[in-house]
Amino acid sequence: MRSGRWVAACLVLVGSALLAAGGVELVARARQLDRMQLERVAVDGGEPFGGSSEQAIAPAWRERAAPLIEGYLPADFRLDEDGFDSRHGRCDFQHPGPTLLALGDSTTIMSSDPDAAGPPMGAGDPAWTWPALLAAQLPPDTQVCTVAELGFHPQDHARFLELLGPALDPALVVVLLCSNDLEAQAPRVRQDDAGGSIYYVSSGTQAAHRALPLRPLFARSEAFRFLHWRAALRWPEAALDLPSPRFPATPAADSLRRLDELSRSLALFYLPELRDELPASGRALEDLDVAVQVLDLPSPRPALRYNPQDPVHMNRRGHRAVAELMLPAVRRALGLAAPAAPDAP
Repeated sequence: MRSGRWVAACLVLVGSALLAAGGVELVARARQLDRMQLERVAVDGGEPFGGSSEQAIAPAWRERAAPLIEGYLPADFRLDEDGFDSRHGRCDFQHPGPTLLALGDSTTIMSSDPDAAGPPMGAGDPAWTWPALLAAQLPPDTQVCTVAELGFHPQDHARFLELLGPALDPALVVVLLCSNDLEAQAPRVRQDDAGGSIYYVSSGTQAAHRALPLRPLFARSEAFRFLHWRAALRWPEAALDLPSPRFPATPAADSLRRLDELSRSLALFYLPELRDELPASGRALEDLDVAVQVLDLPSPRPALRYNPQDPVHMNRRGHRAVAELMLPAVRRALGLAAPAAPDAP
């Protein structure tokens, strides 16, 4: 009889432990502790891209700007109480006319002069990017603000719009997408190279600690991987990196849907690779559940490349072609009449 009670008590204890472990794992997955670990690595690695948050973010914004700092900031970005500055110029929150917010990545900031001697270097002149060329064709009271950086994805755009949208209140948000924006985006980790450059790359590994069991719990439990990470931070001499068994990524459709929710009006444009034979992307665009206009750039498309070997980034001619293709939809979204046709000779 007594042995039966002991067995029952042991079963209750085991069952309670399993229930507690299951509850801890559910909480860990609900809080996305894998994502927290990978994003935190990028934050702990040093200052955000473009300068530290102390330099780039005014005190009044620092608490609200945490989602930006968890990612990274564009180079030369400065946020204050009245607006923000970037390599593309000043943007004022209290602008009296309509505001267009242009969001992009390297396809927005990279622009080369096709007539210059020698290979192109760096991002190029912001005045020859599609947001600036688009602004030149809009009424002078229209403010065009640009937030773009190398490696930005729709989830980065959504972070900026969530923070700055209420203060900026853009009449229209324009986003230029390319093929990697149609893929799920994994958390980034900061890496510094020997030359002092900063890169943010997706990491396929997670921190582990040799003193804790590695398998099979590490592969199956997000809570246990979080425990490994905290132990690796506390005792780094016994830390190691293991392939991430459950690498979280934000689906592109989720980020674009969030952009749509945050915008008064949203215009999404897709830039295909600069090849005469266009790659198939129809299914990926259909799966987004949001309207995307594919930019049908003029041929020969390789003549629009940043350099002859680069089918993704554009030279000045490519940026001008993009701005001209965007213009009719942008004018309609802003409620502007079509420009008058020139008189016949």
